Amino acid sequence: MAYCPHCLRSIPKKEIVCQACGAEKGYVFFYKKARGALFLFTCGICMPMVVALYAPFYFHDLDVPFWSVLGIALGLCVFSAYRLVIGPIWYR
Repeated sequence: MAYCPHCLRSIPKKEIVCQACGAEKGYVFFYKKARGALFLFTCGICMPMVVALYAPFYFHDLDVPFWSVLGIALGLCVFSAYRLVIGPIWYR
């Protein structure tokens, strides 16, 4: 048995939603809902990499430096990889 960190009620380890307080277990909290590992991998690692690969072609005429776009994309990838490593946490 595990315990919900918000209401301290015992719940089975496989449960992802606490029946008492409605807390959800997930990797990220996005649009008022806890999301899983596939969502984090897709939106946190794959999409920023696509942006980083296509940024030189899109921003070559603008004043936005390529390195700033690449830094933001890689920062998001590092944060997402960190969240995947530490595992799901409880959100309410």
